[in-house]
Amino acid sequence: MEIIIALVAMFGIENKEFIDTSSKQINEGNWWYAVPCREATPGLPALTIDAPNGKSYICHKLATSQAEAK
Repeated sequence: MEIIIALVAMFGIENKEFIDTSSKQINEGNWWYAVPCREATPGLPALTIDAPNGKSYICHKLATSQAEAK
């Protein structure tokens, strides 16, 4: 049980900027939309998929509509 608590705490600490930003945007009316996976924009907080080729990808985006997310 302690291991699970430690993992959750580490995730929250490591991703604080992302969690804070996404919570604020959700409160402003944005929602998660699936997008074609693409390279992450440097400097924007994101949960990324790190590929073996060294690139980071995102597959979901916070937006006010699906059209805006594309």
